[in-house]
Amino acid sequence: MKTMKLGVLLLAFLLAAMVMVPMVNATSQIKNPLLTSQINSITQPEKTIDANVALGTASQDIIEKNYVPLAVARNQAIEELEEVVHLKKFGDGVNWSGSTLNQNPFIVYDTNGKMLFYKFRVQSNGKIIGEINIAASKVLGSPVQSVSTTTSEDLNIPDMQSRAEEIISTSFNNSKIASEKLVLYDYPSTGLAIEAINEKTNNTVTFVVDPNNYPNYRILESSDTTKVNSESTYANNSRSQYGSISPKEKITNIESWKKENDRINAINKKIDSINVQYSISSEKKENTIENSEKKNELVASALMTGKRTTGQRILLRNGVFPTTFQGYGYDWCKVGTAQTITTYYYLIGRQMDNGQTLPRTRTLQEIATKMGAQGTSAPPNPWVEQYYYQDPWSSNGLGMSAFLYEPYAPTLTYIQGQINNGDPLKIGTQVDISTPFGTVPAGHARACYGYDTTGSQPTVYFSDTRIASQGQLTYEVFTSSNYNVYIGKS
Repeated sequence: MKTMKLGVLLLAFLLAAMVMVPMVNATSQIKNPLLTSQINSITQPEKTIDANVALGTASQDIIEKNYVPLAVARNQAIEELEEVVHLKKFGDGVNWSGSTLNQNPFIVYDTNGKMLFYKFRVQSNGKIIGEINIAASKVLGSPVQSVSTTTSEDLNIPDMQSRAEEIISTSFNNSKIASEKLVLYDYPSTGLAIEAINEKTNNTVTFVVDPNNYPNYRILESSDTTKVNSESTYANNSRSQYGSISPKEKITNIESWKKENDRINAINKKIDSINVQYSISSEKKENTIENSEKKNELVASALMTGKRTTGQRILLRNGVFPTTFQGYGYDWCKVGTAQTITTYYYLIGRQMDNGQTLPRTRTLQEIATKMGAQGTSAPPNPWVEQYYYQDPWSSNGLGMSAFLYEPYAPTLTYIQGQINNGDPLKIGTQVDISTPFGTVPAGHARACYGYDTTGSQPTVYFSDTRIASQGQLTYEVFTSSNYNVYIGKS
């Protein structure tokens, strides 16, 4: 009898341990509580995903319990690439015809330590030309979170690892790398999070580097932070994406994810059938240009399954919107955004307030000077940033007096109204941070140039100046909590 009771007790402890494993204190943010072995999520993403999904089924955490298997995420990414190609979701701004999907993604983590995205790379002629971020958990709602143009310079893992080692050698003596993983540390910026451990004191520090902000880095967590009145002298304000979703929204999002995944599965079945049909035609040597065009029409028709007939996709200049790169180590996203908006008006021949057509676009340096940006720093405040848009061209401004700074996030309705009127707007992302290790700009600025309401969730389009070497175009699920300020026409 005692043996039986002992066995029951041991079983109870075992079950309790299984439940407690995923429960992690917020201070261990970047550490992944799920992995039972030292799998490197960068070099072994498939094993990492499989381990997390398997252990997530026994978790009491709604995020982990709803992790998406890799095979499912791949199907979603493949279908989205088909949409970009056949439905021209980027308009005339991007042509991914003939491209392929690298089906072995990077794992991007949230700052709370849980898997957030599967980052699939789009390739053409051996080069990286884009990426598709697929939700790693159903609680995010839409399976496809964002799609962007990019280059091999973005998320160059070996380069970031080398820079991290340099930072450790100069800033964290007697330390070595304990773990590394990709983290969405400052929406929409992804960097390499390095946990370094001091071999003498066993103190740890977790910091993030990325190719575009080097030599700057951001500390996310430290066991050796100087404290004042029992509080850290700096606060990790890197916002958790999962933390911005309410419990009620998570339940609703799971249902939305299931419906969209069912739609994607139905589309993929139709496309598989079409491919089989035309594979037989090819074997019979009936693979004519006419047949190829007919096949593309059928694929495009299949991809429209479940789309909203009342929705619409509106892109300024049909997606041919300017991009630029703000520069390595420069906090000039506001400057770069203003340049892309200026160039847009130049391209369409818009008349300025003096009645003349814009003679030429501005340089980054000219705009930075007008906005009061010193060296590589950001403009000192939103008011001088606003004046660039408002002031006459003759006074080194854009000459759009109706542009106004607003200290809150724009609504989707407002964005639609601006785009419908042919006007882009600057939108800032949600983060304010200040640490003794350096000042981090208040969020990130991007130019919004379009929207799409035909899918299961509305998306908005951005020209982002942060990515080397020429900026990027991206569309993402509209989430108001990701945005905090804007400058647009009143």
